[in-house]
Amino acid sequence: MSVKHNWEVKVLYIQYHGAVTGEEMISSALRVGGDARFDDLRYIISDWTDCSESNVSVEDVEKLAAFVAAMAKTNAHITNLNVMHEDFNRQAFVNLYMYLTDKVPWQELAFRTLDDARVWLQGAPGFCASRSGINVTAH
Repeated sequence: MSVKHNWEVKVLYIQYHGAVTGEEMISSALRVGGDARFDDLRYIISDWTDCSESNVSVEDVEKLAAFVAAMAKTNAHITNLNVMHEDFNRQAFVNLYMYLTDKVPWQELAFRTLDDARVWLQGAPGFCASRSGINVTAH
């Protein structure tokens, strides 16, 4: 699988590697929603910078948005930090996802670099870098 999860206290870092399919992306969301740590989760960093190819259809994005809407009924307090790849097609995919999840109570943010997302996270309300264990310093 080309999707890796790194759980920290209140933070989930999801890293997409190589070629990612819509099926892998949806499977990843289902694993996250079914994990006991999901209830305490406050921040998700979705890092697409190492993704070289995405085979994701509009239907996959719609299905993902529906799953996320259901997940938000269990935990409405998540901020999702999407770190984009420079590829325009993936940018369009994230824009469609953000549009489809507009009514979901999660805050959806987009960043050009992982360092930008980490800087934002460092100043986020209620975030404590020392408790999370996540490296939030820019390099």
